[in-house]
Amino acid sequence: MKKYKFFALAFATLALGACSNDDIVDQQGGSTVNPGEQGYISVALNLPTQPTSRANDAYDDGLPVEYKVNDATLLLFKGTSEALATFAGAYELDVTGFADKAPADDNITSTATLVREITKPSTTGNENIYALVVVNDNGKLTVANETASLGGVALTGKTFSDFAEQVLTTNADELTADGFFMSNAPLSNVSGGTTATAAPTATVTTLAVIDPDNIYTTIAEASSNPAANIYVERAVAKVTVNATDADKVTGGNPALAGYEVTGWTFNVANTKTYAVRNVEGADWWAFTRTGATDYRFLGNVPVAENLYRTYWGYDPNYNTYTAADFTVKSGDELDNTTLLGFGENNPGYCLENTFDIANQIENRTTAVVVKAKLKVTGAENDGTFYTVNGNTSTIYQKAGVENLVKTRIMDWLNANKATYIESGTVDGDDLVVMLSNATTDKGGIITVTSVVLPEEAATGITFVDGQNLEALNEAFATQVANLVNGGTNPLVISYYKNGYAYYDIKIQHFGDEQTPWAQDGQDGYTTAADFLGRYGALRNNWYDITVTGIKNIGSASVPDVTNKWDDPEDNYIAVSINILSWAKRTQNADL
Repeated sequence: MKKYKFFALAFATLALGACSNDDIVDQQGGSTVNPGEQGYISVALNLPTQPTSRANDAYDDGLPVEYKVNDATLLLFKGTSEALATFAGAYELDVTGFADKAPADDNITSTATLVREITKPSTTGNENIYALVVVNDNGKLTVANETASLGGVALTGKTFSDFAEQVLTTNADELTADGFFMSNAPLSNVSGGTTATAAPTATVTTLAVIDPDNIYTTIAEASSNPAANIYVERAVAKVTVNATDADKVTGGNPALAGYEVTGWTFNVANTKTYAVRNVEGADWWAFTRTGATDYRFLGNVPVAENLYRTYWGYDPNYNTYTAADFTVKSGDELDNTTLLGFGENNPGYCLENTFDIANQIENRTTAVVVKAKLKVTGAENDGTFYTVNGNTSTIYQKAGVENLVKTRIMDWLNANKATYIESGTVDGDDLVVMLSNATTDKGGIITVTSVVLPEEAATGITFVDGQNLEALNEAFATQVANLVNGGTNPLVISYYKNGYAYYDIKIQHFGDEQTPWAQDGQDGYTTAADFLGRYGALRNNWYDITVTGIKNIGSASVPDVTNKWDDPEDNYIAVSINILSWAKRTQNADL
């Protein structure tokens, strides 16, 4: 099931206001105003209910906090086209009329009627007046004297294309701190979906065209004659994770007897975004996978007459990669107190992260990391266990790992004994092995820090002339370095502290339903029509992930991300993803 929801901002019954209704004295009569004069327009900000007929067009309400309106700003542009329209004024809106209501059954949850006086922009020839509304700007937009700046950059003289491509370096916490940042949603004039009989030719617009004749000298006329309709969407993506514990797992690692899920967080989170979803120059609207008729980038249920939702966009690093653009937690051990909980009441939010098929790669794909405490046969009493060289079928306790190291060192010593020892014997039990977790006590990949033969264990040994215990221990150190740094037969030791393991789940946008992956023989994403959007996190989409089972032992710390394709050769977690738009996309996962 996939569901999508947008906010409708209709210039109809809710007027834009820097003053409250109590401050307004209505006038009788009135008419439209001339360019440069003061006039009134009306706007209705509401959450619409919509029917659904395809996966992309399903809806879900979410939480009341996700609907709260604390502030709103109207930005006007004028020009002969949307992209080239230049900034023409900014007006803060009075939103005190909004009431907090709990969402229910996808019906309108909050609405208000306000009026705003504006200065009518002057236009020439075939120029239009365009409108953009930003809700809950969270300090990213500053307005004064009908001018504005976005992220500290003045909008005066800027085109809408400039505005749409201005990068905000931020995070989801900043964009949701004082209400959810929202702005206009790009909408198509034609539908896609499974009912399309031919590839659609879509014109997608973000700004709403204002009828200049619907800017009036009186409040009454403005209220009864809407100037335009605007639909806004949240600037962040939403993720929830569902999981249940299990006593045992069938069909997986026989050493894995059960697990307890403890929480989750994000990995590879984007740190850059746009204030409005950027689709300028996009060519994906008619894409469909080979043999299908599902034009997945367009909706099929109208938001309004001849207006349909769109399901992709550019982010600032869409076709380029800079590691510093992403917050990566790979290799970390996560404190349970910092993790998010499970279920729809414990959502997490992240910035939009989209990419072309050439960049559909692990180290630039936002993922969810699930932490679980495993019940593993052969573990220590507190659940701690070790694996070596990625082999999860053999479980070690600490003593077992130390014995493995001792065996490696003794193999070397037996082959080189004549160089160091004239008489006497060294037993493996005499060696003292130190592992790196003995001092740091952090789960993850650990190393052998030292192997020594203590002085008390060397009393019966006679060394070859020129050799001594110090020289032998130095030789042991060289062998330890070979074990740690590679050599011909390295030891890569994974330390599962208290039995905790981590599982990586990359967020699927269209996923297996609309962009199926041929797991056997597939090498990379060959065509955008088949695979674009298979992975990614799009603003205003709700990705609902369900862990359906754990099949194998995961990583001892947050899994490393690589420059490999997103689709793994091995998958240790079973998941299902449902995407609702809000929008919500659900994904099941067997770990």
